Amino acid sequence: MKYLFYFSLFISVLSCSKSNGVENNLEVPVLLTPADNSFCIDSNLRLSWRMSEDQDLAEVTYLIQVSDQENFSSTAKEYESQEAFRIFSFEKDQTYYWRVCAVVAGQRSKFSSPFQFYTEGTGAVNYIPFTPVLKTPLPDQLVGSGEVLLSWTANDQDVNDPLVYDVYFGTREESIEKIKSDGVNESLTITTESSQTYYWKVVSKDNRGGEATSDVWSFKTE
Repeated sequence: MKYLFYFSLFISVLSCSKSNGVENNLEVPVLLTPADNSFCIDSNLRLSWRMSEDQDLAEVTYLIQVSDQENFSSTAKEYESQEAFRIFSFEKDQTYYWRVCAVVAGQRSKFSSPFQFYTEGTGAVNYIPFTPVLKTPLPDQLVGSGEVLLSWTANDQDVNDPLVYDVYFGTREESIEKIKSDGVNESLTITTESSQTYYWKVVSKDNRGGEATSDVWSFKTE
């Protein structure tokens, strides 16, 4: 009678251990994509894993957990799937962790080893400046020697981007040299000699690395 009691108690404990929702005999899913430590450009992602090969199970579903915490203390998303994949939409510029377990008849396998991935952030948009437009001297204009005012206009679609200017100048078109760096004015006075042809150009620059270069202009002195 005593042995029968202990045997009945053992069966009861075993039955309770199976009713806690974790069935270690089920095959643990193996994660496939995105690969561990992936950097994902698209924030709409297909999470996939290897389908369970247990032949004695009538129907297997999968529980997917996705969290922004490595220990899954806060679950960002949790879904069931009858397929070996699920498509999710994630926030940009975030790190996520995910894992999967197999579920059948209310019992589930252990969770897979987690993978992590990163979603790309939204980059700042910067428009390059418009190409500088010549004001004076006009192309091939004949001007008096001595001091000559070089002037131009320039704009940027990013209205809050301040522009600065590099000015190149010389008597040979193929080898004009920079004579002004990061000027803030749209003009520069230079000194010329008589009976010369001068060439020059302007590079406009914003404060985020955008640049635009003008054509090479020329004028002549008397």
